[in-house]
Amino acid sequence: VSSFELGIKSELFDNRLRLNAAAFYADYTDMQVTTQTLNPGGGFSSAVLNAGKAKIQGIELEGSLAITENLRANLTLGVIDTDFVEFINAGVDVSDEVDMQNTPDTTAMFQLNYSLPISSGARFVVNPTIAYRADTQIFERPSVIDQEAYTLVDISATFYSADDSWQVGLVGKNLTDEE
Repeated sequence: VSSFELGIKSELFDNRLRLNAAAFYADYTDMQVTTQTLNPGGGFSSAVLNAGKAKIQGIELEGSLAITENLRANLTLGVIDTDFVEFINAGVDVSDEVDMQNTPDTTAMFQLNYSLPISSGARFVVNPTIAYRADTQIFERPSVIDQEAYTLVDISATFYSADDSWQVGLVGKNLTDEE
């Protein structure tokens, strides 16, 4: 693989805003891929193929803003484009029939973090989070178990002791009951 990445990490406005960004590119030759096949009678078959050539490129963004002394917003975004240029299976190039497995083209997350100081140094922290993941193909070929895009909503509320030696929290995961 020949891989290139260009990025920047920055702290702005008296360190209230952090912005990080990266663009990446990878050019694979003689790539080996473990393939999975769903058998008609049930179960899976695995094989390692000398697939050939692939190109992967994308961007990753990350930001964190201290809105107030107690409220912070966090955001991440990942966008990726994958392409098998050559994928040899049984001597035939099937690159136009296959995609990279487990590689959604977009992922994103937005989170707020509110920290409420309580007397004697203890604090109460609330974290609502929304996370998105685009359609995901589980194997290199479409299958019945591929995952459609989904968004998860989570929230946690945690009390931290003054010396951080203990904490108690309430966590809600997948509050919109995504399947």
